[in-house]
Amino acid sequence: MKLTLTPLSANRTVPISATQQALLDAVRTERDAMYFYLRAARTARDGRARRVFNNLAEDERRHIEWFLETCSGNDLPDLQTCLDRGRNEANGWLEELENTYAADSTDLAALELAMRKEEELEQHLRRQAAKQTDLQIKRVYLANADATHQHYETIRAELQRLSGEQNRT
Repeated sequence: MKLTLTPLSANRTVPISATQQALLDAVRTERDAMYFYLRAARTARDGRARRVFNNLAEDERRHIEWFLETCSGNDLPDLQTCLDRGRNEANGWLEELENTYAADSTDLAALELAMRKEEELEQHLRRQAAKQTDLQIKRVYLANADATHQHYETIRAELQRLSGEQNRT
């Protein structure tokens, strides 16, 4: 089965497989999350929270790279092209982050938002995987869900640390 979409790198329509579609969706999701974490890092006041956000952004960049390598040889953009496109203006993650900082400019609020977003994304990815009959596509979604769960745990640990420090002051 062939699907058609506009790749990240061009304004033309190219037929791609369902596996490539899953990979492209994963790349878009990772890119949007990367920009979310870069923005959170720039705004974070706590140095350790800033490092966590920067590390998560770097993880997302590596995930983009992995997804693109998984689909190498196909008509999908390279890593630099994906990154050069910049953030997705329709990215709900970034919009919520902006609203969070406008209403409650704390690192805790940003971490809570990030944790909720990672949890929602993991659930979505696992639902997508469960719908798949193609094992390769299922693996793409599950790999993304597993990485998302790791991010959730990283954020949860940082949230606990920062909450504990603020409770002591």
